[in-house]
Amino acid sequence: MSNIPTGVVRVHGSALGILHRLLDGALIAAGLEIACWGFDIAPGLQYRLAMAWAIVLFFFFAEVRNIYTSWRIASLPQEVTQVLSVWLPVM
Repeated sequence: MSNIPTGVVRVHGSALGILHRLLDGALIAAGLEIACWGFDIAPGLQYRLAMAWAIVLFFFFAEVRNIYTSWRIASLPQEVTQVLSVWLPVM
């Protein structure tokens, strides 16, 4: 048997996947907050609902398009196309 150590990412892959999803949701929420602050708008209920829908739709399309899979062998244009195929329907 080989004593090749397994990598940290492989061992904690599912936890990192959850962390990536939480970070994406937090970035969407932070984007709304920053936009409201920049335009001097009070983020009321309508903005919060839009934010929640954006997060839900992003997660849905991200799972459908397999955004959270390994990108080691993909080219940059492939990555950009995949990310845009998730962002554009959400917007």
